[in-house]
Amino acid sequence: MRVTKREISAKDGEGSVKITAEVPEDVWHVYNMLQATDVVTAGTTRKIARDIGGGPGGSDRVRINLSVAVENIVFDTDLGELRVSGKVVNENPHVKKGSYHTLELGAAGASRSAAHIFTLYKSSWDAESLRRLREASKPGANSDIIGIAISSTQAVVCLVSEHMTIVRASFEPHIPRARGDGSGQKKAVEALYGTIYEALLSTAEGRFADLKLVIVAGPGFMKSAFFDFAMAKAARDGNKDILSIKGKFAVVDATGGHKRSLEEAMRDPVIAPMLEDTKAAGEVKALADFWNMMREDSDRAVYGPRHVAYTANCGSVGKLLICDELLRSSDPAERRFYVRMTEDVEENGGELLVFSSLHASGQALMEIGGVAGMLRAPLPDLDMLIDQEAARKAHASSGAGAAAAAASGEADTAMAALERAIDGSLRLRDGAESVTTDNSSNADWEVEGGDPRLTGLAEA
Repeated sequence: MRVTKREISAKDGEGSVKITAEVPEDVWHVYNMLQATDVVTAGTTRKIARDIGGGPGGSDRVRINLSVAVENIVFDTDLGELRVSGKVVNENPHVKKGSYHTLELGAAGASRSAAHIFTLYKSSWDAESLRRLREASKPGANSDIIGIAISSTQAVVCLVSEHMTIVRASFEPHIPRARGDGSGQKKAVEALYGTIYEALLSTAEGRFADLKLVIVAGPGFMKSAFFDFAMAKAARDGNKDILSIKGKFAVVDATGGHKRSLEEAMRDPVIAPMLEDTKAAGEVKALADFWNMMREDSDRAVYGPRHVAYTANCGSVGKLLICDELLRSSDPAERRFYVRMTEDVEENGGELLVFSSLHASGQALMEIGGVAGMLRAPLPDLDMLIDQEAARKAHASSGAGAAAAAASGEADTAMAALERAIDGSLRLRDGAESVTTDNSSNADWEVEGGDPRLTGLAEA
């Protein structure tokens, strides 16, 4: 992602950034930053009625720039594109202010209708949005891994980037049993290998030099047989791209030919050292460390919003694991609750790991509430401590405890926010494939007069 213009007030966080999305990963970052009432400005097309001689005269599609106040957001994981719907907030000769429009955002080279250069305005850029913006614009943030999981009944080819595991191709082969000379079975297996090989080429999209690794995983012999097939075919076809990355292939054991088999493969001691500098591998290792702590030192492992929020507020969390699905909540109170949790951990010197809901590890984290903490020291009586704090708050809110409430207002505020979030809006959600809900380092952080949402947004 390139941030070519940045105007954010240091006083209240209001302002805008102009973004160029270079790869689908960049669009995923924008999806995680977007909230209702943000304003997105981008080039788009609109069908405009022609007026010929005072009567109807058909219509034309006109290319225009529109600013839309965000109401609805849909991320398409197959295309890596974002659809942002809402009311038009800028004056335009072709479109009435207040009418509805949907902007399509995508990476450079995506569908013709998707804009890859756009501007995002927020009335307040919070800590999580700024963290995400910094992370997305770091050089080398989009190094990729191709993962192939293969078995006799299922196979997938996935693109594993820093925040996304996208299934680019999926197969359910029918391989007959060996009969006679076995030629029928051999033919079916080679057809499967050929199809996977073509999917590998299309997934790489010509960026072979940028690949960190190609993982080929699965049970039995098929993974090794596919690797041999791929190298032999590349040699026959003179495909120098495949031959040049032969050393980047890692053939490892896994239990199946499905997406989650790749997470299993990434824990393999043979390839783990190759992945040490990738975020996806860091998530896998951190979650494995948490499960180990649950088994071996359970008083130092907490999960779920109630327990993690309490320990984060106390400064006890050494490492926080949180799924990005919680941080992009459409409920402002819920989002603030989780953003505050991350701030509590970092302010007390803890480590923050934001898991992607498009990785298997992030989906596994959502199964236990989307948030977990690894504590600096054991807290064996945690439930009792939380209950005592809740009882103290209940007493403080009564007439007899009014003075005490005033004296400890800050603690009460934290617990009240915690309880509101838990009682009012927290819920487990199932993962979904589509979800509805110049260098900027020295840029001047100011927003000038006029409608602040439209300042600097005339050109997306």
